[in-house]
Amino acid sequence: MESIWQRVDGQEIRLRAWEGGAVLYDLRSGDTHLFDELSYAVWQSIGEHRASIADIARRTADCLETEDDDTLRQYVARCLGRFDSLGIIRVATA
Repeated sequence: MESIWQRVDGQEIRLRAWEGGAVLYDLRSGDTHLFDELSYAVWQSIGEHRASIADIARRTADCLETEDDDTLRQYVARCLGRFDSLGIIRVATA
């Protein structure tokens, strides 16, 4: 069964974006995260709702006006793992 991802409940995030990337500041942890353009597109594609890797990859491809292919899906999966380790997303529970 494919994992469904979501942002962590109760997050307090400040975000500054520009062409080519973004900085995310997590008020709860005090951590600052630098995203390149593709990682930021993945973050945006998670949105406020639960989503699978396939859904997030499709939204990311739409955002960047590129193909939703295996290479993108692998990158999205790596981003999700990294975001999870940073504590800014999690696998959704039933």
